[in-house]
Order: sequence, then structure tokens, then C-alpha cells
Amino acid sequence: MLAACTANVKPWCMQNRLQLKPDKLEALIVGTADHLRTVTLALFWVSVAGVELLVAGEMKAFGITLDQRLMFEKLAVAVA
Repeated sequence: MLAACTANVKPWCMQNRLQLKPDKLEALIVGTADHLRTVTLALFWVSVAGVELLVAGEMKAFGITLDQRLMFEKLAVAVA
């Protein structure tokens, strides 16, 4: 289903002279604790616009560490 939802990502990137670089991309599944429990633990890769992306437990974007529940715990530790 995710692959179908992201089918327009690749053409949009091409139209805007952007490249999908799978070695520099990863996916983050975000949700509540209950939602995340329903996601299979065997999900290591997802297909986005025909590109297989590693599913991460957290990722850093624009200097902020995002986790699956968007708790920003690492940000709070860094600021404190």
C-alpha cells in the first residue's frame, strides 16, 4: 500500500531535477505505542517509489533526532 501511495514521488523528483539515492535514504514508521505494536517486527525494508528503504528506529533530520513516537527524547537530553 505504501508503494502505491508513493508512486508519484519518483516522477516528481525527476521533474524537479532531484534524485532518489537509496543509499542515503531510510524510512521511519511513526505512530502511537499501540499502533507501533501492530506493525510487524519483521519489517526491515519498505518500498517507496520503487526504491527499497531501510526502516530505522530513529533518524536525524535537520539536526533533530526523530524517533517512532516523536518523543524528541534525545533533543530534550541535548538541551538540558
